[in-house]
Amino acid sequence: MKQLNQQDITLILNQLKQVQQELIELKRSTRLDLLTMEEICEMTKFSRKHIYFMMNEGRFPRQIKIGGSSRWKRTDYESWLEAQVAQTAA
Repeated sequence: MKQLNQQDITLILNQLKQVQQELIELKRSTRLDLLTMEEICEMTKFSRKHIYFMMNEGRFPRQIKIGGSSRWKRTDYESWLEAQVAQTAA
């Protein structure tokens, strides 16, 4: 059996990291990806209050309630964002 040197080990670890990243991406694309209020605020740079205000006016996607927590489908958020960009570009 061949002894592995440091270069071989580094190469194998890098390949494993790449496979792990590909698996994460595959998982992400095949499941419902939900965003928290914190993530929504971070991405939009809007306050919680402003997000709820826009939701009440029908200008932001409605949340999904899970227990006492609010979550948004990433696809709903991305569709809303694309519409905002298209509206601004028009």
